[in-house]
Amino acid sequence: MATEVRLPALGESVTEGTLTQWLKAVGDPVRMDEPLLEISTDKVDTEVPSPVAGVLLARYVTEGATVPVGTVLGLIGEDIAATTPAPTVPKYTPAVAPEQPEQGVTPAAVVAPAVVTPASTTPESDAGAATEHQYVVPLVRKLAADLGVDLTTVTGTGVGGRIRKEDVQAAYQVKSANTHTAMTNAYADPATDRRRGTTERLSPVQAAVARHLTESLHMSAQLTAAIEVDLTQFAPEQRFAAVIAAAAAALARHAPLNATVNATDGTVSYASHTNIGVQLDTPYGLVTPVLRDTEQLGVAQVAAAVAQAKQLALTGAATPDMLAGGTFTITDAGGSGALSDTPVINQPQTAIASLGAVTRRPAVVRDASGNEQVAPRDMALLLLTYDRRVVDASTAGSFLGEVKATVEETGFAQR
Repeated sequence: MATEVRLPALGESVTEGTLTQWLKAVGDPVRMDEPLLEISTDKVDTEVPSPVAGVLLARYVTEGATVPVGTVLGLIGEDIAATTPAPTVPKYTPAVAPEQPEQGVTPAAVVAPAVVTPASTTPESDAGAATEHQYVVPLVRKLAADLGVDLTTVTGTGVGGRIRKEDVQAAYQVKSANTHTAMTNAYADPATDRRRGTTERLSPVQAAVARHLTESLHMSAQLTAAIEVDLTQFAPEQRFAAVIAAAAAALARHAPLNATVNATDGTVSYASHTNIGVQLDTPYGLVTPVLRDTEQLGVAQVAAAVAQAKQLALTGAATPDMLAGGTFTITDAGGSGALSDTPVINQPQTAIASLGAVTRRPAVVRDASGNEQVAPRDMALLLLTYDRRVVDASTAGSFLGEVKATVEETGFAQR
């Protein structure tokens, strides 16, 4: 009896995935829920566990191939060695050629399982830190390098002490609570960028982001409006959250900005709730965790939700469902020091906002009596790119004006 291993659904908006790494060879024994292969999507990288215990009989999709959800990736047969003493015999050689070019082709006949010699006699509970020469799968090794985690200090919790992605993530969280510092160290040496003089292939996430941005620009007429906002009353860690909270409140009165366009039939769906996607730059590329029902959150709650989303995104622990269902997007261009950028709409949404870097400069303000005076203030540019098919300039300007009035309202920081 054999069981097919299929590419599972990895989120409501994920329709395909790229098989980046097989973790088992044909003939290898596998345990139920043991990682079998690695899949990369335009949202996240993840491991696919084995649905049953047994022996990997065949691999039908090659590494690097992109296939739709539901594709048969491999075949697992009953592990006779689990119930019968294992004689010393060669590993199983399948009758069906593994990794056939026809992606997703279901085998015409089920191949009988074979007796195999266990790959290791190390008990599953014998976990330990990696030695210099211990094999670690490329995805986990890359994650450790990006996060600055020394694998020799990581205790593996997988089969035979194998180090898994979750072990690296846990080590990273212990190593540093400052995700911004950790991300900076992952990309560059204090003296020079480690990528200088090298050539590398675009990751699936980078390629997908580029493809989506290009498609977005060709799909709709996009215009950008800007306004300056005073964020003096907010602590540095609250400024981005304050703009998100103010935007969520304003979207309830600007439905065209909180909508999606169906390119097939040309219809516009106006959302009844506000799910704001927060664009974050990570070692794996741009990811956009979604804050659900954002209009119900205060500034402090939004700040906490954004901090949690950043932690998950930076450690590669964000799930596809966390990245789906957004109705509006905001990006923090100021996080990299830019005064502004030109955000591109995340289709099929109709708008995206971008907050630039906060600069302290003299500005004209009014005192409690309404008198004007010049005082040092923390100012930032807020840009809004909108789909001109659905949103007119008046609506865009009204939205920006309301966001500005809300964040500058006395006491908004305490909400």
